Amino acid sequence: MLNSLLLFTLSTQNCMNAQDEDTAIVIIHGFRVNAKYLQELEDVVRRDLPNRHVVNLEILFGTFSSIFESPERYARAAASKILKKTQGYICIDIIAHSQGAFVARQYIQFFASSQSVYPNVRSFVSLAGVLNGLYCKQNCPTQIMNYLDPLINQKSKSQFMVPSGYWRTDVVPLILCKLNGGCEANFSTTSAFYGMKINALYSNSDEILVPTSTAKFGYVNDKGEEIIAEQLDEFKILGLNRIKQQGNYKAYQFDGFQHNSFVKEHVELTWVCVRGMISDLPSECPVLDK
Repeated sequence: MLNSLLLFTLSTQNCMNAQDEDTAIVIIHGFRVNAKYLQELEDVVRRDLPNRHVVNLEILFGTFSSIFESPERYARAAASKILKKTQGYICIDIIAHSQGAFVARQYIQFFASSQSVYPNVRSFVSLAGVLNGLYCKQNCPTQIMNYLDPLINQKSKSQFMVPSGYWRTDVVPLILCKLNGGCEANFSTTSAFYGMKINALYSNSDEILVPTSTAKFGYVNDKGEEIIAEQLDEFKILGLNRIKQQGNYKAYQFDGFQHNSFVKEHVELTWVCVRGMISDLPSECPVLDK
């Protein structure tokens, strides 16, 4: 275990110092869409960073698979696709939207941090991302969530739905439990974020992620209470408190953005902030959380 941890630490340090041209960019879409939904984002990335290798990840059968697929198989397919599409690169930057941020978190903790064949992550940018689970018991904020909730709570169906991997009910999903250092998680879970930069972009007007702390590793528990990430044991277990103290975990609030605005009507404003997180271009970001 010690040797594995040493190798992982060295590899993440190498990515910290990796040059932009040696680091691929991977874009990961969210729920009920496919890679084409993030075409505007891909276009602005390619426009301003023409010398970078950019992958807009299509996972399995796109839109259908983003809903009706085993969460484990979906994550494995994403990891395999990243490996295939970034061949020759040992470091990548990830920009992920919504459910895609949870997929990115699985990649970081289950694949990149423990299996050396997969490229490590230098920078992880979450756009309105589901980072630590989403809770919805009743009066869900949108019609689609009200539709999903009873399905995911049926064990016979939930195993074939990607959102069941992060959907918090009265029982924390197994995948989420492992990601947070429980349920026989290995050493890589507790060191997976060391050596990388994490930036979480969120909005106070997000109609899907309610409350907004959902986009910052927080969540609502089964009593309807908002849990702030810094109050959680897993925030320390995952080393997020350490990287925050180092200035490598930051959260930015965008006023007035709806959930999909980050990658649609306000994609240019999003990109002006994000570009400095994955390149030496200047960033213009809104309010930085303390």
